[in-house]
Amino acid sequence: MKKIITTLACLTFVSQHVFATKYTIVTSGFTYSPATVNAAIGDTISIAASTTHPLVQVDQANWTTNTPTPLGSGWGTKTSTYTFTIASANTIYYGCANHMASMGMKGLINVTTAGIKQVTANTYKATLFPNPAVNGEFTVKTENITDNGKVSIYNSEGKLMETYTLNAGIAEIKTKLPAGAYFYAVSINQKEVIRNKFLITNK
Repeated sequence: MKKIITTLACLTFVSQHVFATKYTIVTSGFTYSPATVNAAIGDTISIAASTTHPLVQVDQANWTTNTPTPLGSGWGTKTSTYTFTIASANTIYYGCANHMASMGMKGLINVTTAGIKQVTANTYKATLFPNPAVNGEFTVKTENITDNGKVSIYNSEGKLMETYTLNAGIAEIKTKLPAGAYFYAVSINQKEVIRNKFLITNK
């Protein structure tokens, strides 16, 4: 029982971070790759920078005209890889201080408050039973879902482990995953509508 309580506490902490995505933007010649990133609040961004390609954040107007004037409230000029976590739903414009004007070396990050990583509707509900699931056998039953879909199982680090078919809102699952903390996500028409955490235990 103590082990289960400890695992649940760890799972609660991990659930706040597990679905964040990390994006790495590198420099290739006089371009950023990828030059455009679609991200969400809570995601982590790493952008390559160096003395050759110093990184500067700019506003939309200067980005459009390829003017490398630093944004007053931005991160300033960086000469080494800059990593940050997105905190607000504002488009981030940036470029190379040395080559934005001459070579058009720039990029942008489109930020949304929600996406496939977050529940997009409160209409749907789901239960998983038994929870903890004994020896990897459990049922996922949804409410207000009559369409077929899928149930995806993720480990505590957010890695997709298995996918099962959801038939008319029900999925009977028998997994060989080891005991531990996991997440299950229900998707309908390729849109994630439910995400919850659960445990797998051995008898």
